[in-house]
Amino acid sequence: MLESQQAGTVAPSPAVHHDPSLRVIAALVAGKSLLAMSLAVGLELLGPLRMRQWIDKLIAHFHMNPDSGFLALLSDQISSQSVHVAAAAIVAYAMLHGAEAFGLWFDQSWASLFGCIGAAIYVPFESIALWQHRHWFPATVLLVNVFVVLILARNIRNLRARRAARAC
Repeated sequence: MLESQQAGTVAPSPAVHHDPSLRVIAALVAGKSLLAMSLAVGLELLGPLRMRQWIDKLIAHFHMNPDSGFLALLSDQISSQSVHVAAAAIVAYAMLHGAEAFGLWFDQSWASLFGCIGAAIYVPFESIALWQHRHWFPATVLLVNVFVVLILARNIRNLRARRAARAC
């Protein structure tokens, strides 16, 4: 080390190790963010009139009662203001997930904590869905979500251990 400093070169510092599983989760969360942003833009471009027409077509296609049911209620609630409010809420959701994806990509502890809590909230509901509908899809969703929680919890633990090691 002394010889390299005397020769005018600096010894390379160890590269920061990024967990590939965190990068995969970050990419998935970023994809969710982009999908949500696309949905918000689609709502604004579609507008309330075309949305009502689309819902009416769905009701007719599935031979549903046009005067009652969820879709009829939804159609009655659609207005310019409700479309703008829904789009704004979806943009906020997209921005939140975009920030989370950014934080996960750069291995930030706050992003791991946020993602871990967010994913863990869904686990009981996914467990109930699997119990009620024993099928491969709810089982896969639950399994992926449990893996995400475990990976992010492991990352939180590792980040705390690294911070404690630096403090010593």
